[in-house]
Parts: sequence; C-alpha cells; structure tokens
Amino acid sequence: MDVDAFIRDGYVAVRGAVDQETVTACRELIWAAMAQRGVRRGDRATWPVYLEMDDVVAAPFAAAGSAPALVAAYDELIGLAETGLAETGLAIGAGSLGRRPPG
Repeated sequence: MDVDAFIRDGYVAVRGAVDQETVTACRELIWAAMAQRGVRRGDRATWPVYLEMDDVVAAPFAAAGSAPALVAAYDELIGLAETGLAETGLAIGAGSLGRRPPG
C-alpha cells in the first residue's frame, strides 16, 4: 500500500478488497433507498447532484467495511492502536460498522 500517496492525495484504492456479492448487495440497497427518494436508476434526469442518505444501514455495509483487506489497510494507514480497535475490536452490528466502547 502506498501510504505516501494516501497522505498526499487523501485516498487509496484497495482493489478486490470486498467480494462481488457484498458489493452487489450494497449497490442494490443504495438504489432501493434512492428510489424511495424519487431517484430512478434508468432516468438520469432524476439523479440529484447531491443526495444525503445517512439512514441506509444493513449487514452488507458492515461486511464491506470489515473485510480483512480493508482492516489491514486501516491498520497500515492509521494503526489499530491509534483507533482504539486493538483494545476493543470492530463492532459489527446488524446494520453498520463501528467501534465498541471499552469495557
């Protein structure tokens, strides 16, 4: 992983980090949520420039965020000790990815 590029550019690609089935499930959940907001997949005229969707949570997103290749990237980029994940571990709920509080 190119940590220097991450520091310079603010992002890094981790290709193949999440399996295709999980990616497909996430994509379909996003399109379903957008459809509830009037966005139609086949009609670009309904596509907004910006759409906030902080209510879209489901197990596939947790699986994607905690994929082993991504967890390794998190560790390499920011270190588990700095995030508190070394002590508390990843907390994978039914719908989201987060950190468990200590204790």
